[in-house]
Amino acid sequence: MIGSTDPEEDEFGIDEAFDNLLATLPLPDFNPNTSSNSTVSHSQSRKRKEIPTSNNDASTQSNCYDAIQFGQIGQYMANKRLKLKVQESFLRDADGLKGSRPQFMAGLVIHVNGYTTPPLSEIRKMIVVHGGTYMAYLDHKSVITHIIATALTPKKREEFRLYKVVTPSWLVDSVEAGRLLPWSDYTLNSATKNISKNIMGAKYTPTPPLTSAPTTSSPDQIQSETSTNNPCGPLQDAANSIKLIDHQDEVTSILDSNAPNFIQEYFRQSRLHHLSTWKADLLQKVSTLFDQKVGQTGRHVLPKKLIGDETDGRTIMHVDFDCFFISAGLIKRPDLRGKPVAVCHAQTNQPTGQRSTSEIASCSYEARAFGVKNGQSLGKARELCPQIQTIPYDFTLYEQISLKFYNILLSYADELQAVSVDECLIDISSKKPISCSMETQEIALTKLANEIRTKIRSSTGCEASIGISHNILLAKLATKKAKPAGTYHLHGPQIAQLLGDLKIDDLPGVGWAQKADIETAFQVSNVAQLGQISVSQLIDVMGPIRGKTLHLYSKGIDDRPLKSSHHDRKSVSAVVNYGIRFKNQESGGNQQSYEFIKELSLEVSRRLVELGLRGRHLSLKIMKRAANAPIESAKFMGHGVCDELSRTSKISGPGDSAIDDGSRICEEAWKLLKNLNIPPEDLRGIGIQIQKLEKTTVGQINNTKGQSTLTFKPGKLQSSVRDLNNSPKAVQVITPKPNHSNNPAPCTQLIIPSSSQIDPEVVDALPTPMRNTVMKSINLSRSS
Repeated sequence: MIGSTDPEEDEFGIDEAFDNLLATLPLPDFNPNTSSNSTVSHSQSRKRKEIPTSNNDASTQSNCYDAIQFGQIGQYMANKRLKLKVQESFLRDADGLKGSRPQFMAGLVIHVNGYTTPPLSEIRKMIVVHGGTYMAYLDHKSVITHIIATALTPKKREEFRLYKVVTPSWLVDSVEAGRLLPWSDYTLNSATKNISKNIMGAKYTPTPPLTSAPTTSSPDQIQSETSTNNPCGPLQDAANSIKLIDHQDEVTSILDSNAPNFIQEYFRQSRLHHLSTWKADLLQKVSTLFDQKVGQTGRHVLPKKLIGDETDGRTIMHVDFDCFFISAGLIKRPDLRGKPVAVCHAQTNQPTGQRSTSEIASCSYEARAFGVKNGQSLGKARELCPQIQTIPYDFTLYEQISLKFYNILLSYADELQAVSVDECLIDISSKKPISCSMETQEIALTKLANEIRTKIRSSTGCEASIGISHNILLAKLATKKAKPAGTYHLHGPQIAQLLGDLKIDDLPGVGWAQKADIETAFQVSNVAQLGQISVSQLIDVMGPIRGKTLHLYSKGIDDRPLKSSHHDRKSVSAVVNYGIRFKNQESGGNQQSYEFIKELSLEVSRRLVELGLRGRHLSLKIMKRAANAPIESAKFMGHGVCDELSRTSKISGPGDSAIDDGSRICEEAWKLLKNLNIPPEDLRGIGIQIQKLEKTTVGQINNTKGQSTLTFKPGKLQSSVRDLNNSPKAVQVITPKPNHSNNPAPCTQLIIPSSSQIDPEVVDALPTPMRNTVMKSINLSRSS
């Protein structure tokens, strides 16, 4: 593979410095002490320099840290690679077992793709100290011997199909064994190398498409070769998975997507659905109430341009309930206070549920002391804490408490931003005492925060914690220090101390992928170290916006304003990714998937009508079981490991109007699903989203099939129409529509009654163009 050529090598042009560096890498079976008369291969006969093994190599350091000219991208990349070599020499020198470790990875050039366990920093160290070479970039693929990955997207799977792609276990097990184990036993592609299907079509092994919308009188006759002769991934008997499930607390009134009223029951019981809809409702309600308050008291004036530090003069409070679901649930169960408790869908506390896969939404601090965490399965939690008690969700109670919570905060806030049903940011800058010492200010602000906490406790029966600082970032970090049931004011020298102890992924917007990018590029693990990286270096790795933001965050600077105003909805959607199990095509899977799309479309339509909105753009989001995933997931009826796909299209009704009609949404969504060519038995999640929204006008209400006819009830005339002739003759107005085709354009006919039958209030409420047309028509009828 090292001797092969790859057209992608020329993507950045010839990199002479990199080629010189490659000459220092030993090839497999290459012995630098072999006599010049020995017979060697052509690739081994290349001239090679000695690998720098010490960070004291002055020439290497001077070369890679020299200044370069603008546009020298090749030299820039070469310097980055040389710097990595210097870092690797540090790793070798710092190795306590240097010289005694087996160098069984000599000659291997390894790239790591994506998130891995163990993390990238540990994998890189294992490669280097055992003689291998870690390749951080893939712009020279021909030298790569192995790629380590935990999972690959379909595009990456296609890109790496000719490479030795292995799981991290290959490296870990080889290090434990002290020798290089066969890579073929750890290949990531072993479960999928015989399945080279393209999701968008049949690139290698054709997958029969879904037929058009089936009916019960015409059962699906199409045979599915995929589902019968060539299963996707290792088959797993469903019974084997179900044995791991405690049916007493898992099986509810809805079993899967084919059960009656499944969608309605799913959204009724879905915690995430309630949280998302509550937040949208809260934003609207809070915005309305806040605007009313501003109209009465005026708005606190803030600097036009925020800097993000103390000079802005802001005081932000981050108010957050402690274990909200738990605190609310214990109001009705005071006997469980002080005990390990969890909120989940499981409705039993029998010890037989040791293997329950029900997910914990919230757990008490007593449960956390045993290692229980939010998001864990109940089975795992019971292993850690056998005495843990479970309580069900109570969404009605949560909403009642949340409204009381926001009403209290509105009375204190200059500005308010609703974060979620149990979390809020408020600006109380006008309440901060001025012309006094910092100590006096801290006492006053702490007293105010405790006053707010007392009101919340008295009104809701639940404890809340409050973090205080001069921007959003620091206020949220202060809340972590305040929990549970406390107040913490973060300011002055405390800021640098707190930031120095933070991990990189404790900063907002930094997930495992971003953390891995930062650690790979800069070898830093905490925010204090991140703060030493220049903003230009961060921009190179993270991009201009995120790089600059992270640099400011590492300094404790955050210039984000509170968003108290309500923003119009950008989309309306409904997504189901639990319980979806359809049969294969020959057993009626098409009919099942079509019925599901129809019901989901009706749910989206219901939400649009309820909000008074219509849309012009439809997105279909699909979760398809990954090729190497088992038929049944570890979580009962969960989606498991999936490939995520989405397709979009324009959608409109009669006269190119925006739509909210469920049948029209179903028609378009079904067409998109058919084009994906996914066997119905592999569907695990389906979502429909409507975008490019418009307000529903009066003439569109309850009218999805054509133009409405305006009707007017009798009434007295206003002065503007008092002099109208009481002619009984109705006037017919023909309004031509723009015609962009060669066909004659249809006409819109408005029947205008006599002036005595016109209600002036209705006329005044009409849009201006229509009102002018009506008035003009009546004037014409009078003159005739």
